[in-house]
Amino acid sequence: MPISTVECGSCTTVGGTQYYLSLTSCVSTCPSGFYGDSTSKICTVCTSPCATCQGAATTCLTCSTDNLIYGTNACGACPGGQFDAGSNKCELCDSNCATCSALTTCTSCGIKSGLQTYLHSNNKCYATCPSGFFGEYTTAYVCSGCDGSCVGCSISSINCILCAPSNYRKIGSN
Repeated sequence: MPISTVECGSCTTVGGTQYYLSLTSCVSTCPSGFYGDSTSKICTVCTSPCATCQGAATTCLTCSTDNLIYGTNACGACPGGQFDAGSNKCELCDSNCATCSALTTCTSCGIKSGLQTYLHSNNKCYATCPSGFFGEYTTAYVCSGCDGSCVGCSISSINCILCAPSNYRKIGSN
């Protein structure tokens, strides 16, 4: 007894579910790398750089190259405030970082709660640098170390606000 196969030329909605033409079959979900075109009712290939897409050829769900940029359906290099999570998608940096290489590994700092923050050697941002450091701007906002004669400093490495043991502040000078 011969097996009959049905070859579809177009698809429709059945029981509230839209079916799309995939080769010669009607499917409710298009195969990976395709999306259901609502106008033509055909499974249509996603456009590079999208690996998978939804609703349009360039509305990416995953990317074949670069990263899926957080909060968008676009592929590309991770912008400031996001980092390459290693899974072809960008993730948000900790809110303390302007840019980062991992969630809590800041590479630059920005303004938080109205105050400029400074990058410390521990890859964290501080509005006030830890003891023994001061906030400075050369090419970036960083916490730089105080001079050995200071335990705490401000504005520059030698502008002591607290002297190291066996050192004394000169009256009228820091």
